[in-house]
Amino acid sequence: MNYLARNIAHLRKVNKVTQAEIQASIGFKPNTQSNWENEVSEPSIEIIIQYSEYFKVNLADLILKDLSKETEEGGTYEHVQSGHHTAFAAEPEIDYNSSNRSQQQIIDKMQQIIDAQLATIKALQSALVHAEKRLNNV
Repeated sequence: MNYLARNIAHLRKVNKVTQAEIQASIGFKPNTQSNWENEVSEPSIEIIIQYSEYFKVNLADLILKDLSKETEEGGTYEHVQSGHHTAFAAEPEIDYNSSNRSQQQIIDKMQQIIDAQLATIKALQSALVHAEKRLNNV
């Protein structure tokens, strides 16, 4: 599922940023932000990348995760708020020395990390293909 519209609206609201402020920072026409948030239209991949950078959110997370739920669950959004989000922000806490963790639990957590990174790679590959197509059309 694509959560882009929901996440754009959510991040703007929790960061107390107006549509006009984002418009001025990223650079697009008035009412465009509203159209994106209401799923009337979608931004280009270049704008999505700018949103990712603006809110310091992993590109794949911006598109593929419901960040409003992560806020409630104490997940990725903590990194957004503190401005320390990295590609590994979705990494769950792993206590490798804990005696009550089985090896299978550690393997499962590591698989979650791998899955999150694969989603990031796929989103970046898509952005690269899009950019290459645009360059070829110039």
